[in-house]
Amino acid sequence: MAGRVDVMFDTMPAALAHIRSGALKALATTGPQRAPQLPDVPTVAEALLSDFEAQTWGMVIGPANIPAPLLAKLSEDCAAAIRLPGVVERRALGAEVGTSTPDETRRYVQAELEKWGKAARGAGIEPGVPT
Repeated sequence: MAGRVDVMFDTMPAALAHIRSGALKALATTGPQRAPQLPDVPTVAEALLSDFEAQTWGMVIGPANIPAPLLAKLSEDCAAAIRLPGVVERRALGAEVGTSTPDETRRYVQAELEKWGKAARGAGIEPGVPT
């Protein structure tokens, strides 16, 4: 917005008001389908790279040995929380919220690790600790 950056990736909630005001121009979204808040903006897969998909995600995690009944209760409580009116209202700002089972979450994280690991290796990026 200050004219110092030509292109950037940002989250929908952070950028949407600026896009709507005209301060930023959305070139593409990175999800698997067009964002309902920006139906005229193509996805990266539509506009440029047919197999591209990148999404911001967060999750509630805990130790591997959480007892099954507690894990089920936490999962139920998280699913209930995203149905709260305040959370639902945030979706209008571009925050897509969903739930998954612990097994679905494990599979998703594993797939993301594989996808981005392959991308990093293809770019010659080696794992390491920043100095």
